[in-house]
Amino acid sequence: MRSSDLQGDESCEGVIAPVAALIDRRRQLLHSHGPIDKYLKKSSGSSSRDVVDMAGEGLRARLRGAIAKVSEGHHSLTVTARVKRGKKSGAVKVTLSPLRAHNGDSDLLLLTFEDQNPDLLRTQREGSVSGQVYQAAKAAEQALKQTAEELARSNRDLEQFANIVSHDLQEPLRAVAGYVELLQHRFPEKLDDKALQYIAGAADGAKRMETLILDLLAFSRVGTRGKSFQPTDLAMPLKTALTNLRDGIEEAGARITSDPLPTLKVDAMQIVQLFQNLIGNAIKFRSERPPEIHLGARRQPGHWLLYVQDNGIGIEPQYAERIFLIFQRLHTRREYPGTGVGLAICKRIIERHGGTIWVDSQPQQGSTFYFTIPEKEENQA
Repeated sequence: MRSSDLQGDESCEGVIAPVAALIDRRRQLLHSHGPIDKYLKKSSGSSSRDVVDMAGEGLRARLRGAIAKVSEGHHSLTVTARVKRGKKSGAVKVTLSPLRAHNGDSDLLLLTFEDQNPDLLRTQREGSVSGQVYQAAKAAEQALKQTAEELARSNRDLEQFANIVSHDLQEPLRAVAGYVELLQHRFPEKLDDKALQYIAGAADGAKRMETLILDLLAFSRVGTRGKSFQPTDLAMPLKTALTNLRDGIEEAGARITSDPLPTLKVDAMQIVQLFQNLIGNAIKFRSERPPEIHLGARRQPGHWLLYVQDNGIGIEPQYAERIFLIFQRLHTRREYPGTGVGLAICKRIIERHGGTIWVDSQPQQGSTFYFTIPEKEENQA
């Protein structure tokens, strides 16, 4: 049977094409089988592959809540919703099945869609649906599971590679740094100013390389070493982040304020890192004025919009997306130290939580970093 035989239009009475979708933790559509556009469609002009955004009005809320529950509870779940197709409406049953990674986390979800149209169900009961269609549906599900297993295996390989690279690179770096320190302390009288300058440069290079390796390892582990999501008052991660940044805050004379923050299901340690990176950047990229940094929060349908606003040097609008890429820097290390990994880590943290992050900025007018965190049903008042 050709795949085109399974993807006929809805007028083919008695034939139910198997429809399935594979999504990640951020609800992004990775792969689909069958006429998925019966249930999920992109909005005009939108590039989003978020299945909740793509779902119709009747399905959207049920799908958002079901994905949140399965992502956290690791149990299969079935929901039914009304959907409209032109002037007609009908019911669709969606089954969500978590696909576990090697560490037990459910990073991928398999969604299968089944029409609940009474006429089609009657046809099914009368035995008119061919066994070939059923077998094709099972084959599609198996293919999606195989894709999920390959993705999980790829993630394992990447984590193992990161660990090996980290260990194998740090060991010789420590040796280089150790010998350079010996030269500095044991033979200072035998070295002229030029030699001491070269040694200092070598020590600085080794230190920067070690920092780069650690940052790269932290970036790679956002999705594989994260903790489970728990209800967390976001004021607590903020307090921890400010404690970690105390010296920099006092040195810069920064004034930091915050709106009342919500309680959401998050990985608390990753939210500490998120706040620390964003506030630390606001302090680092300050103008001649003392830094004024405000953390805001607004509740919106289905999620919370949070932001970190500063009065720093700002960013050219054309770099608004580039700054979230790993190792992308807009300034030299001499001007502002760092590896260019911090905002990339922030992006991965927010994506792991199912949200998005972006910046609104103009040169010399400060920056506002916005990010969203979905509001799970358990958090709703």
